[in-house]
Amino acid sequence: MREVIAEEQEAARALRDQQGAEVLRRAAELEAAELVARRTQAARDAATTRAAEAVMVKLGRSAAIELVGSLASINKATERLASSVSRRLREEDDSAPASVGELHEVVGLARSLAEAVAQVTSSAHTLLEMERQIVGEPHQFHSPAAPTPVVTMEEAERRIEAASRALARAKARSSGADRG
Repeated sequence: MREVIAEEQEAARALRDQQGAEVLRRAAELEAAELVARRTQAARDAATTRAAEAVMVKLGRSAAIELVGSLASINKATERLASSVSRRLREEDDSAPASVGELHEVVGLARSLAEAVAQVTSSAHTLLEMERQIVGEPHQFHSPAAPTPVVTMEEAERRIEAASRALARAKARSSGADRG
């Protein structure tokens, strides 16, 4: 009887160990599958983020270009206004003389324009740096090798003959040095 109980206990322990190993194996498989799913999702998220960054940089670059164009137009208008005020201050213009207040307004406008240009160029520089980080440096692309110049048959024969003569002279000097 004791032997039967011992055998049953041994069988129960073996079954328990086998079931425990199966549970551990399944848990490891689930953990591995979750890890693969997280990595796959992280890769998708990274790709989506990179694409969104590229779009943002492209839109920012376009906006900066438009702003520079607008600022250039404003600059031309400011130059014309400053010239007009300057002529009126010097009383070269027949219209009413300019006031100091007008001069201050033109100077303030020029100062604001300079600040806007500085901000836009700084932003454009930052956007270009971001683009280089996302897309890569332009110098990383290799240009094809320069084409080999075309040589005529006559030129090739002339070069071969010149090389043969140079080789013969070198051999003659070498053999003459061996004798001496």
